[in-house]
Amino acid sequence: MTNNNNINYCIYTRAQLHCPESLLKQVKELTKMAKKERCNIVQIYGELGSGADTKRPLFNSMIKNIKRNKINGILCTGIHVLSRNYKSQEKIDSLFKDKKLSIIKTPNSTINNTN
Repeated sequence: MTNNNNINYCIYTRAQLHCPESLLKQVKELTKMAKKERCNIVQIYGELGSGADTKRPLFNSMIKNIKRNKINGILCTGIHVLSRNYKSQEKIDSLFKDKKLSIIKTPNSTINNTN
């Protein structure tokens, strides 16, 4: 189990334009998970649009905050929520490589610098 004491998490949610109610459902699920696992949530991002779009403003804002060391962990409902294109995946991989991003947690898995 990961020590959450030194990790500032954000919750990142994304839904298609025709399904905005999905954002609230995701936030509730991830907030419950964060409370159970004692994760320090410092920001919540709820974005409407396609994960294939490389110009997602909230995703890019999250990336900037990770680079600025304001956030070093992400909670999301699945990795597919973060990225459905190579450029976005490359940004996430680079943040792990540069040790800016420590961990990504989903309800079913954990990805960190060691795996």
